[in-house]
Amino acid sequence: MHVLGSTILFIIIILGSLWNNHFIERLTSYSPQQKMQLATEIGNSIAIASVLLTSIQLLYPLNLIIGLLKTKKS
Repeated sequence: MHVLGSTILFIIIILGSLWNNHFIERLTSYSPQQKMQLATEIGNSIAIASVLLTSIQLLYPLNLIIGLLKTKKS
């Protein structure tokens, strides 16, 4: 779960970073206001994904401890 979540969020951050204003302008025929709104939404998505990725990384030690405790009980 930890690895899958980290991988998905990392991909979201990378793709969001690559989808910058140049690509928005080149690939869409949006008005300047729509382009700004799309860029803001992409930036917000990157920020949320970064926070979630950090949270998942902080869960790793807990996951490791639970795995070690399950191994000792067996």
